[in-house]
Amino acid sequence: MDKQRSLAAIRYLILQEKSRLKTWRDIAEVFGISCGMAWRIGMTGYEPKEDKIRAKLRLPLLVPAPACLKCGQVHVTKKCMANNGNGRRPRRVAIRVDNPESAARTIEKHFGKAFISELIELLDTRYDYY
Repeated sequence: MDKQRSLAAIRYLILQEKSRLKTWRDIAEVFGISCGMAWRIGMTGYEPKEDKIRAKLRLPLLVPAPACLKCGQVHVTKKCMANNGNGRRPRRVAIRVDNPESAARTIEKHFGKAFISELIELLDTRYDYY
């Protein structure tokens, strides 16, 4: 099995062939890719994404990585940094339901007045709890 190459090595080889062969079409023929792709890799350092091109150039194939269920991004760390940047879940808030004044103060302190208004509106329109 052939040894895999790095993108920098491929770019170096393409530029070496450019000084020897002179045309991008000839270079593309040597590597088995299109002349536009040979120019793009050699002149701009573009990294091809298609598996066929990567296999012809002996670059490592790209594998899809799973996205985080919380934020939808792909992480290189073990913890999701979406919540407060610390990787932890948001703090849970205990609300005493036996004392309505205490519950209202706790909700207002942690969530704000806009949340209370929205909650009352949702309860009025969607559910028959009271």
